[in-house]
Amino acid sequence: MCVGRTLHCETSAVNMAGVQPNESNVSVSVRQWICVWFEMQLGKSWRDIVADLSVAFGAEGLKNSQICHLMQQFREGRTQMADMPRSGRPRTVQTDANINNVRMAIETRRKDWSA
Repeated sequence: MCVGRTLHCETSAVNMAGVQPNESNVSVSVRQWICVWFEMQLGKSWRDIVADLSVAFGAEGLKNSQICHLMQQFREGRTQMADMPRSGRPRTVQTDANINNVRMAIETRRKDWSA
């Protein structure tokens, strides 16, 4: 179980989060991510990992489906915390041109409303 081994889990995880692990700079989600990886390395089953995270993190713990998805990603070779690139059009694009267009539209409407 990862309850008493959080720092050990972080150190053993070869710094996957890109930070030097210590109690103050590693978020709960990163700790859980690393604990799942660490417990998989120990050969624990999905049910055991779910139970351990539930004990260790309580209400802040990952959901069962999230743990299952994370374990699948680890089996496929994922080792980085960063989001993977996604295909398709981004939901939003923030550029100077877009910002100026929105400002111009707002100013135009203000003039129309004040008249």
